[in-house]
Amino acid sequence: MDAAHLNVRRATVDDLPQLIELWKQEQLPWETLEKRFTEFQVAVDGEGTLWGAIGLRIAQHQGHLHSEVFRQWDLADTLRQRFWERIEVLAHNHALTCLWTQLASPFWHGYGFHTPTAENLERFPKEFADQGGPWTVLSLRPEPPQTVDLEREFDRFAQAERHRTEAAMEQARWLKRVATILAVLLFLGVLVGMTYLLMRSSGGR
Repeated sequence: MDAAHLNVRRATVDDLPQLIELWKQEQLPWETLEKRFTEFQVAVDGEGTLWGAIGLRIAQHQGHLHSEVFRQWDLADTLRQRFWERIEVLAHNHALTCLWTQLASPFWHGYGFHTPTAENLERFPKEFADQGGPWTVLSLRPEPPQTVDLEREFDRFAQAERHRTEAAMEQARWLKRVATILAVLLFLGVLVGMTYLLMRSSGGR
């Protein structure tokens, strides 16, 4: 098999039967991976035979390389090289800052994957925490500047608007009560005045 002539691309639903076959062969949790098959990059020949696959899970500008499988393990490093070329493109397109993996092959260490520092671990995505260790990491680029969380800012704005609306409504209710009291007092004043005038008019006769 000449790996140079294989087509490396994103997995499709048509690749699932062969992916499941290889996942079962490597005793990977194929029921879970089947639901996430679009994470996988596959190497396929002209006849549609799938020779290898690797998963790339993305979260928070970081990637997780996982679940590599090969039809022939003597082709593993050759296929890893092809996958790595593809992963570099994907990492650039998604502006990934670093890649994490639990793959233990010396190939990945040769590309700079290392034990994570305390700073790396501070940024470790919680989405990857469902996997066990140990982890290695490869830094690709500096972390992007903190961006404004528009959804959170909108929630804060909406909450502030609600508070202002509630305050205005409470003020309106208070003014209404005051106006009602003044109207009652005015009515009573007019009533008392009219009674007084009637009493004087009757007394004058």
